[in-house]
Parts: sequence; C-alpha cells; structure tokens
Amino acid sequence: MEDLGIEPEDPKSLVLAYFLNSPAMGTFKREDFYVQWSKVKVNTILKMRDFLDSYQDKMVHDDVLNFQKLYNFTFDFVTEQRLMDFESAIDYWRLLFPIMIDLFGKSEMKSAIQSRTDQWYTFIENVYKRPLSRDSWIMFYSFVLEIIFDDPTDMVKYSEMSSWPSVIDEYVEYLRESGLLKEHDVLGF
Repeated sequence: MEDLGIEPEDPKSLVLAYFLNSPAMGTFKREDFYVQWSKVKVNTILKMRDFLDSYQDKMVHDDVLNFQKLYNFTFDFVTEQRLMDFESAIDYWRLLFPIMIDLFGKSEMKSAIQSRTDQWYTFIENVYKRPLSRDSWIMFYSFVLEIIFDDPTDMVKYSEMSSWPSVIDEYVEYLRESGLLKEHDVLGF
C-alpha cells in the first residue's frame, strides 16, 4: 500500500482489499495477489495505480449495486467476529458514506443527508455504544438509501412496523426525543 501511495484512511484501501480478496485488514494472500493481478495483466506498481483508479471508479461510481458490494465486504474485512465494534463502524461509515452521498444523493439534499448520517454517528457513539451485527451494518445501508436519501428532513417512508433492526428504530426514537425529527413527520405506511 505504501508503494501504491495509498493511506489506510483512503477508500482506495478498501477497493484494493476487495479486489485482492483480502480476508482481513492488513492481510493479503500471496496466491490471490498473483492471481488477481495476472487476470488483469498488471505487473508493475505504476500499472497497479492506474488499474486501481479505474477499478475504484467502477466500484464506487458506476452504480449503487457495485458500491453495495464494497460496503458489504467492508464488514467482513474489518472484523473476524460476528460483531463490529461501534468505533470501527463509525470510522468506516465516515469513509464510505461521503462517497455514497456524493454519488447517489440528490444534489439539493446532500447537506441534509450528511446531517442525518452525522446524527447517526453521534447516536451510535454516545447513546448506543454497542457492537453492531452484520445484519445491522447491511440494513443501515438500505435504510440510508430507502429512507434518508428519499427524504432526509422528514423521513416519511420510515415505519415502525417495518422490519428494521432495533438499532435503527432506536435511532429514529433518539431523533424524536432530541427534537431532530418531529413525531408527526414520520407517517409510516
């Protein structure tokens, strides 16, 4: 990563890990390294840099499904357990969600979407303070796309009757109790 000029905080580090089938942070299997680079006929550091730029564009800029693959991969990459500690989750959300907001958020709503994700980080860090399951990690991505991206101000598509993980329901309750979301704004249908 040093030779490629990639910092661990750079989203490209996740793209590289995804491309090379990295089983865990800081781990690259020799066989996967050779096989993956051979498949794309890349054999120099310069070509690797160019390929990663192009591959990152494909992974995070083409469509929401490619980005979701990278997002889902991140959970397994970061943790070897069934749960991710909340501090790591926040770090990776802060790495991934600005890309997602920039790519898929409606331009007039980007600020409001960013505000809601920032409120999520605050809730997780100061109120929830527990590890997150893979299901919660994956469902939060869906929640952002389906509820927050659609209407970040009122979140009218949110329903308590939907099958969101309890952490998401607790987040919405936190927003209401904090005066950040009005009760009547959430219709739930």
